[in-house]
Amino acid sequence: MRFVGQQAILKRNQSDFTIFVKDDKSLVTNVDFWANEQLITFLKNAFPNHVIIGEESEDKSYHRNAPFVWYVDPIDGTKQFTQGEDHFYILVGLAVNGIPEYGFFYKPTEDLFISTDSKTSVSIDMKGFNIENPEITWKKPGSLVLKYVNSDQKLFLEDHFEQKKHPYIQEIVSQMGPIFNESNGYLGFRRTYFWDICAPAAIMSKLGFQHSYFDIKGKPMLMNSGLVKCRSHFSLPSNAPNELITWFEEEVKHLPEELA
Repeated sequence: MRFVGQQAILKRNQSDFTIFVKDDKSLVTNVDFWANEQLITFLKNAFPNHVIIGEESEDKSYHRNAPFVWYVDPIDGTKQFTQGEDHFYILVGLAVNGIPEYGFFYKPTEDLFISTDSKTSVSIDMKGFNIENPEITWKKPGSLVLKYVNSDQKLFLEDHFEQKKHPYIQEIVSQMGPIFNESNGYLGFRRTYFWDICAPAAIMSKLGFQHSYFDIKGKPMLMNSGLVKCRSHFSLPSNAPNELITWFEEEVKHLPEELA
């Protein structure tokens, strides 16, 4: 990942750097495609019997209930990448029987590498400074990263749980903000692809966070359901109020399908 990340910085400054617009109006570059191919090839060679899904891969289909599914986001934050900013990342995550188990996060511009191991630990390596397993607990009052949350829902969270909306965390993937005391966690009613959240979920799970993912009908789902996206999801500390989770689970049952 370090090689791919550092090469991405170099390739961004080359004369053949090209930006394309996808069908969904999001941006992609020739560097995204190059990084996707590099990471997918490495994983296929290392794990030939595993399912490997890359954001920029043409084929994203796989058999439901596959035991090992890798999700690769070669450049998370392509818009910032195209603008020459520092805030872009490489995400690689492995779901084992549908549960995020291993996660690898790399921010090339800061040489920040966060990863899990085979046990229950998380390593944070930032320019040679290593931190193991930071302790994270629910804070009240506090804040949550909220996606597609309406005004009534925001008011409810403030009144009942003393949680305000946390601004978008530009410096790191939002689900991982609690590692750096940026927020209490994440609640999202927005469609999200698993290559965006598998690695962060695996990392936060090793730090005691609880996660759930829901389909378009509000039913819980796993990351090996045959799909590559969920309709909504949350990431919260182990001691977050059970009432908050119950409220979220009820809300996802009534989300408008046109926003899925």
